[in-house]
Amino acid sequence: MLHHEQGPDGVRRIVLVAGRGNALGPKLLSEIERAFDPESHEPGPVVLTGRGSSFCTGLDLSIAYELDREGMRDLMSRFH
Repeated sequence: MLHHEQGPDGVRRIVLVAGRGNALGPKLLSEIERAFDPESHEPGPVVLTGRGSSFCTGLDLSIAYELDREGMRDLMSRFH
């Protein structure tokens, strides 16, 4: 869902590859959170972009519709 590239100039590029407008669901939000974890990656410049015709269309409402109360709480916490 995320594609990581390290440029020769030291800039890390992270590409959202999630289909359907790169809509944000629980899995993608977790991956983004890990991608920016300072314990997992060296500090430095990062470019976050999306594959396809749009960067991100927002929350994946088709997944959100199926979540129970705890799942929705977790999704909104990660989204925030």
